[in-house]
Amino acid sequence: MLWAAGAEIVEGFSVVSDYLGLDELVEAADLVITGEGMLDGESFNGKVVGGVLALAGRHGKPCLVVAGTATDDGRGRLRETGADLLDLSAEFGAERSLAHAGECVNLGLSKVSRSWPRPS
Repeated sequence: MLWAAGAEIVEGFSVVSDYLGLDELVEAADLVITGEGMLDGESFNGKVVGGVLALAGRHGKPCLVVAGTATDDGRGRLRETGADLLDLSAEFGAERSLAHAGECVNLGLSKVSRSWPRPS
């Protein structure tokens, strides 16, 4: 590991989040949407999805995770947060969701948007 004099190791998500003002953006949002290629247990350990879910939870905002695919572990961990999931492979099939990811995201979000705001 290479260290420079006076360097400090920091979590990448925090650096990017602070730079973007993500905390303020999430606070002002009605719905927070984040994504992950494969939602699994590791998605909650210092990755963007985990960081965004934590921010959304801190501000009491509903959150939707768009995933290419989700493992059982990922689904379980996500349920603990109260966030919703759009699993593209489950919704459209693995082959279609890989070959036409953008189309599947648009179709999936269009479908989800018809059910928002979700009942309290």
